[in-house]
Amino acid sequence: MPLATPEGHNLGTLCVIDRVPRTLTNTQSDALRVLARHVVTQLMLRRQLEWSKVIEAELRASEAKFRNTVDRLAEGVFVVDPLARKIIDANLAVLAILGYTKSEFVGRSPEDIMAQEIPEVTTRNFSRIDSELATTGRRNLGRKCLRGKDGSLISVDVRITLIPNDGVGLQAFVIRDLTEQCAYEDRLFLYQTELENANAKLKQLANTDGLTGVRNRSAFNAKLLEEYDRANRYNHPLSVILMDVDHFKIFNDTFGHPAGDEVLKAVGRTLQETARSTDFVARYGGEEFAVLLPDTELSGAMVLAERFRRAIASVSWDKRAVTVSVGVSTSTKQTPEASKLVQEADEALYRSKKNGRNRVNHSNLSSLSIRNTIA
Repeated sequence: MPLATPEGHNLGTLCVIDRVPRTLTNTQSDALRVLARHVVTQLMLRRQLEWSKVIEAELRASEAKFRNTVDRLAEGVFVVDPLARKIIDANLAVLAILGYTKSEFVGRSPEDIMAQEIPEVTTRNFSRIDSELATTGRRNLGRKCLRGKDGSLISVDVRITLIPNDGVGLQAFVIRDLTEQCAYEDRLFLYQTELENANAKLKQLANTDGLTGVRNRSAFNAKLLEEYDRANRYNHPLSVILMDVDHFKIFNDTFGHPAGDEVLKAVGRTLQETARSTDFVARYGGEEFAVLLPDTELSGAMVLAERFRRAIASVSWDKRAVTVSVGVSTSTKQTPEASKLVQEADEALYRSKKNGRNRVNHSNLSSLSIRNTIA
């Protein structure tokens, strides 16, 4: 079996060798094909790990840049977790202003250093963020007094800046001249945005197929477990569609891998355009695609599967007609686990190929009932 990457590059061949000539059965050929897919999957995971290391290095560099910038600010900055009512971080300037070491300062309650009450951040309602802060991300509290480590009162201007931090909603207290601070706050938000963007890139890399732009197998497996648990909890139906581009190897051999890549991109695009907003389209591996259908019973799944098949067959293909064979499965009370749905859909897909390709089969229906269901 050839070991081909999702982009169509052949890396080698997986072979079965014996001392005497043998002929593989269909089951043995399928097993060898599955083993080849596993080998390629491991190779792709290794490549994805290298990409992840690059993104992680970018994250670390951005974090170091952010920390260096905050520590060099003339203004004092300390970060508060409003739910825990604790100071979780501080820069060098605020430590110098108040006379604390970092170990002495971090972990304190904000009320410990406030010589006068700030209504928005008292113990009684510290977790409340007023409308201005929630809307603009900033709030000017004006002139306030803080208490230093030695008990001295220090007059400062206080401005609160909301740090999104993936929805946690931390609060950065910036103390000193507000006119100079605005420029530094903009830089702080800029670096925070860089961190968020780097995180988004990493998440997208982990969940998106690089060639077709649809979700990858890892994302599909995670979504399948989530929807399977939800379907069991609320007694809702769940269906899975697996489809394979017919005679794709012959297409690649005849027209070349770049042409094959364009076919896979077009198939992914067509599936996305045909799917409902609640459906989950993914590239399962090689020329195989999968669609997860939440809250979809058997008859509805068959209608959608046929719609996908017809949509791909009706595309104006450049080289030659392209079709897909489709297998469908639907959860029942007897479905023991999520992976069983994929297994049953794969078995139905095999029957579609065996019976002539470019057709739909369901794991729980005969060919006659399939025709009646679609009709």
